[in-house]
Amino acid sequence: MSEKTELEIAKQTLKNSKDPAEREKVQQKYDALLEKDIASDKEVIAACSNGNAGSSACASARLKVIASKEGYEDGPYKRL
Repeated sequence: MSEKTELEIAKQTLKNSKDPAEREKVQQKYDALLEKDIASDKEVIAACSNGNAGSSACASARLKVIASKEGYEDGPYKRL
């Protein structure tokens, strides 16, 4: 399951769950996934800024994001 799918599932669980223990656990997972998402954005920005858009580091960082996005778009969440 991709990170984006897990993030969306966690978001839905937080929205719908009435169980405080479950919400706490899911909130921690959601926060960790969100932090990872932000970190990948920062990685792309760092690799591709200052005229480095054509560099191999930029291409590599962008490919990682594309792979994550494809998992999100092809995963079970898309079928909803």
